[in-house]
This record gives sequence, structure tokens and C-alpha cells, in this order.
Amino acid sequence: MGVTRRFYKEGYMELIERFLTKNRCYTNAIGIKVTGLMLHSVGVGQPRAEVFINRWNNPEVSVCVHAFAQADGKVYQTLPWDYKAWHAGGLANSYYSAGVRCGYVGVEMTEPASLHYTGSGSSFTDSDPAATRTFLNEVFHVAVELFAQLCKKYSLDPMRDIISHAEGHRMGIASDHDDPDALWSRYPELGLSMDRFRSAVKTRMEQEEPMTQQDFDRMMQDYNARNNPTYNTVEQVPAYWQAETQQLVDAGAIGGDGVSPLGVTRSELKAAIIAKRYTDAKLEERA
Repeated sequence: MGVTRRFYKEGYMELIERFLTKNRCYTNAIGIKVTGLMLHSVGVGQPRAEVFINRWNNPEVSVCVHAFAQADGKVYQTLPWDYKAWHAGGLANSYYSAGVRCGYVGVEMTEPASLHYTGSGSSFTDSDPAATRTFLNEVFHVAVELFAQLCKKYSLDPMRDIISHAEGHRMGIASDHDDPDALWSRYPELGLSMDRFRSAVKTRMEQEEPMTQQDFDRMMQDYNARNNPTYNTVEQVPAYWQAETQQLVDAGAIGGDGVSPLGVTRSELKAAIIAKRYTDAKLEERA
């Protein structure tokens, strides 16, 4: 399972690979050229993507998205981005352009447990409006981070190539759903809209690329290589330490790392030489 962490406005986005290997969208493995991104909202008061993952990882289920975004920063990728998914109920799933099968990546935002839907439409009651507002704002920013990464990955224009399921329906390329626009409209004080979402993605793309753990590890390796190098032989040690290093090797104080005769970093060797000089000085005092 691959995990990538990237920092966003409210914390970090953790991208977790959880492919729905039993879902037919995965087993069919129909490739698409990614030409757009579609934002969805699950339409049920369920904040945990795991619930949908467990239910949809089934060959009998005729629905699948590429990812679920949670308010806590976790994003579960459920299909390869360039696989056809059944998320839009229309041409957004896949269509041909100049002989190439194209399609939209579909991402679902989870919703807070405080929402209780009534009937089959978008009507609901809210048992904790304050918690709902916090959740919607947080998952919004997580989705922004994900969409910014995907726009960069596939050279997409966020102002043109990002739509909601509701917008897809109005364009005639998706089924008759109104998410997430209808949900956001119930909380106008948050100011959430697709126009704001697209602008936020564009702004995020223009910012400095966030640092991943892998980026940090590489940076530290480069730093150590320059400032705290590893010496594998006595000849690699600076000339002013070579004689004392050889004495430490002869005394068995430095025995190598099983790969090379020394295998010590500059800082480790410096500490060993300081200890040697201190011990030598004390022995001279007693002589």
C-alpha cells in the first residue's frame, strides 16, 4: 500500500492506495486519457471512506470512483487515475476524441455524520450544524490539494477542466445529480462553490510545491553527503586525522560496518578521535 503525504492549508493530505481490486472497473482495466476532473459528494452522512471501499470492492457493484477524500486529510485512491470509472453516469466516464478514449477522474468527498438524508433526493436534516460546517470546510481543502496535484500530473487547466457532478449534468455528460453544489448551498456562510474551488486549485498550483517525506529524506541524504560524509577507507579521511584513524583501526576501536573497513561518518570519527585524545592525555598524566 503506497502512502504519500503532502501539506495543504489546514494540515496535510495523506494519499493512501486502496484499489478496489474486485470491482469491475478495476478488473476491466479500461484505460482513458484523463481530460478532466469531476468532484462529487457521497450524499450520505458517512465520514469514513472505508465504509464505501468495503461495500464497493465487489464485482456485483456497478459504481466506482477513483478516490475518496476525508476531512481528516486522508485520501483513499481506489482506482488508477487513468482507468475508466463508473462515477458520472454519462459521457464523463469515457468518450472518444480523435480516436482516443478519454474520461474524467471522479473523486467523492465524504460527508459528516451530522447529516441525515430524508428520501432519495438531496433533502436532509442537520443534527450539528457547527460540526457540519467545520467538516465541509476541511474536506473542501483536502480536495483542493488533490485536484491541484492531478491538474499538474495531467497538464489540466483547473478553470476549464474541473467540474462538479451537477455541472456535468447541465453539460449533458453526467446523470441527474446536484452534488456537491446543493450541499454547499445549504451553508452560504462558508462561501463554498465550484468557482471558488477552481480558483483555490489554481492558487494552490501556483504555490511552491509542498515537501513530501521522500523529498525530505533525499534532502537530508544530500546534506549529509556534503556535511557529514561517510568514510569507507582510511585514505578517504582528511589527512589531519589519518594517523589517529589508523591507530583506532589497529586497536580494534573501529572495525568497519561489515561492508567497508571503516564505514563511519565524519561526526562519528570526530567523536572517536576526541575520545582517543582525551584518553591519551590522561594516560600521559599518569605516566
